[in-house]
Amino acid sequence: MESKLLFFLLVLVAILIPLQTTQNLLFNKNIQLSEIAFLILFISWFIQLIRKKIPLIRTPLDISILLFLVAGLLSLINSSDLQKSVIEFAGILSLALLYFLVVNIVKNKKQLVLIIKIWLLVSGLVALIGFGGFIYSLIWQKSCWAATYYPRYSSIVPFPRINATLRDMSMLASYLHIGVLLALGMFLAHHEVCPSQGRVESNAKHQWLFPLALFIAGIVFFTGSRNMFGLAVSIYLLAFCVKKYGEMIRSVLLVMTVSLGIVVIAVTVWCIYPAKIYFEAGSKKIISEINLAPSSYFVLFEAAVKMVKDQPLTGVGLDMYNKKLVDYMDWEKNQETYAAHGMEYYKTGHDPHSAYLGYAAETGLLGLGAMVAMFFCLLRRLARSVKLSNDKFWQILLWSFLAIFAGFLVNGFYSDIIKTRHFWFVAGLGIAAVNIMKKEKT
Repeated sequence: MESKLLFFLLVLVAILIPLQTTQNLLFNKNIQLSEIAFLILFISWFIQLIRKKIPLIRTPLDISILLFLVAGLLSLINSSDLQKSVIEFAGILSLALLYFLVVNIVKNKKQLVLIIKIWLLVSGLVALIGFGGFIYSLIWQKSCWAATYYPRYSSIVPFPRINATLRDMSMLASYLHIGVLLALGMFLAHHEVCPSQGRVESNAKHQWLFPLALFIAGIVFFTGSRNMFGLAVSIYLLAFCVKKYGEMIRSVLLVMTVSLGIVVIAVTVWCIYPAKIYFEAGSKKIISEINLAPSSYFVLFEAAVKMVKDQPLTGVGLDMYNKKLVDYMDWEKNQETYAAHGMEYYKTGHDPHSAYLGYAAETGLLGLGAMVAMFFCLLRRLARSVKLSNDKFWQILLWSFLAIFAGFLVNGFYSDIIKTRHFWFVAGLGIAAVNIMKKEKT
């Protein structure tokens, strides 16, 4: 009975994770429904643990996560706003605990598959809401809570950008990234022979997974987010599980991924927009111009590097990047970059838009090293488990998780994925899948 209650609460957390636009309906804008559900889940789990009704399961990431948290604590030494940094640390601690709870609660294949399917259904619903917002903005030419409309020539992407129920486009792309890979992974896993079962999985009831993956991937494209590149990397890696026409599919995906990567690097380094193409008067020449001033993202990266140089070991303090940013901006050097938004836009403070540089700036090289170690341990455990299993279902599903985090690793260069709730939840699902696979094998 106790385990069923915990699993129900965990499913509730998974359902509420993407509902970020409702946060201002609660006590304050920093409280989300998923956080309230998590708190109830943690209290319920802890009570049952101290009453010895459930066992404590250790995970392969325990040490690396502990180092990650210690680095965050050490960064408080240099914080200029200790209260703000402590609150940020509490948020990161809750993310680590969420990972730990997922591993401890999801204990069998039935639970794992059920929660993945629920995640996919919610992802599909979120994508559908985003599609509705896109159509609304396109027809009425104005923004709504699910999509942002940009007047002509005011954005590098010529369409409304979808954020659906999440707070911004990048966050939505990161969340739906998981849905695309899990849908494709489950689709492929149920179309292979499972030697341990001695039969071919019934695939008729899983046909819906492929069109769902395509639909969600399409919505990711209309977020206009650079996180599309990490998704492309993940899909390319997952294509190694495809046998029929696999080589041809991988070749096409490789060309698409490399092309997208070049575009992402370009818009990360340079402003690019506004771009102009015109005919030169009195000649037959076509002239094209692009803006090669440093992009706003690149300027934020430069500021992060300066912070690391000032506080190399322990950083400037958790959640202090926004506050310190104005002191590290080179206003004279990058006037053309600032002109696009106005200097006041940057003086309000901004996220670093990079998991690596942002966390290095706030927690120093100790924090960056701990984060990289955590990523390495996660990928290594998933890769080893793929080799260890002789069951095609588990091989493909575990490879799907590995592909997800490989894509996240790429997106971490220009997106702050380490502080997202869906990242830690799915990390827990990946390790839970490893444990369940090992249990079935033995």
